[in-house]
Amino acid sequence: MRRLIAVFLIIIVISWTLPAVAADGLQLEAEAAVVMDGETGRVLWAKNPHLPLPPASTTKIMTILLGLELGQPEEVVTVSPLAASQDGSRIYLGAGEEYTLRELLYAVQLASANDAAVAVAEHLAGSVEEFARLMNQRARELGAKNTNFVNPNGLPDPEHRTTAHDLALIARKALEYSEYREMITTKCYPISWPGHEEERQLWNRNKLLEIYDGADGVKTGYTTEAGHTFVGSATRGGRQLISVVLGSTNGGVWSDTVSLLDYGFENFANYELVRAGEEVALVPVKYGSEVPVHTAAGFIYTLTPGEREGVSTEIHLAEGLVAPIEEGAELGTLTVSLGSEQLADIPLVAARGVKRKIYTHWWFWLLALYIPWRIRVGIRRLQRQRRRRRLKVKKKDW
Repeated sequence: MRRLIAVFLIIIVISWTLPAVAADGLQLEAEAAVVMDGETGRVLWAKNPHLPLPPASTTKIMTILLGLELGQPEEVVTVSPLAASQDGSRIYLGAGEEYTLRELLYAVQLASANDAAVAVAEHLAGSVEEFARLMNQRARELGAKNTNFVNPNGLPDPEHRTTAHDLALIARKALEYSEYREMITTKCYPISWPGHEEERQLWNRNKLLEIYDGADGVKTGYTTEAGHTFVGSATRGGRQLISVVLGSTNGGVWSDTVSLLDYGFENFANYELVRAGEEVALVPVKYGSEVPVHTAAGFIYTLTPGEREGVSTEIHLAEGLVAPIEEGAELGTLTVSLGSEQLADIPLVAARGVKRKIYTHWWFWLLALYIPWRIRVGIRRLQRQRRRRRLKVKKKDW
């Protein structure tokens, strides 16, 4: 009996000391992590996705995003003393030196240059503080509600925080830009080097590009406070996944990322649940003919094979449709659900215009009564005129 109790206690102690493992078997070293489908935005697996943590240099994804949205690639940027004085990862810009915005954005992405990030921020917004305000504003617009940036490079600050989920949202938006997709897969990029005859070479530090099939992004990060952070992406079979790892270790940041991407590719697929232009109903219209109703847009969603069977659709149409109806007029919605979870509302529109039938107008019946009456009156008048002419002829004969 004592042996059984002892074994039981040992099992309990071991279970307490082992790292947490999700029900699906993923075991990560990261403090927080997410893997998201790039097309649909569905989170496929997560660990502490909304826990605010220091992001280190993954902050620079937002810096580059704003650079692409607010600036022009060939704009000339003058490096300030503040930018030139930045610590940590840098390319040793000198105060007063001039570069194009494109060169500095590549320096931020490939070399993770803190000095280039500040130079970009000051050029676009006038100051680091104002640029941080723009970063937070853009984060809110993207749905990144648990993010607070105070600088453009991710250097340590107790108020500088984001989450794994928010970083995935920011990266997803950045990946929409072809310029960024080209930037993150570039192995080496040359920029000007004031005072030197040769150009300065910027090398990509993203190890995932070398170790993972289909890898195409995104950004590394590290500080003592944040640990190793990484936002990754990979595309296979036309489907792109985005992974985020925060608070991991030097080796764990890569193994965590590989585990997340493998899990997403192996367990999920994208299904076209609704096709654009698909006819879903034929609806009667008062005062007009029936109108075919089509979906205004398609809908693709990420599912496991087992979830596909649980998808349902429900049509909601406006009641009492009355002609005339213009082609493309919105007449209702198609609700797509997975079990009790509502996934999307797809607008339903008229596939063609419906004119009001002429006999349904009030004036039609007035005309329908008036015209025959008017014809009869005209006929009678004509008959009277003929009788009068005949009488006149007879009187002359007499």
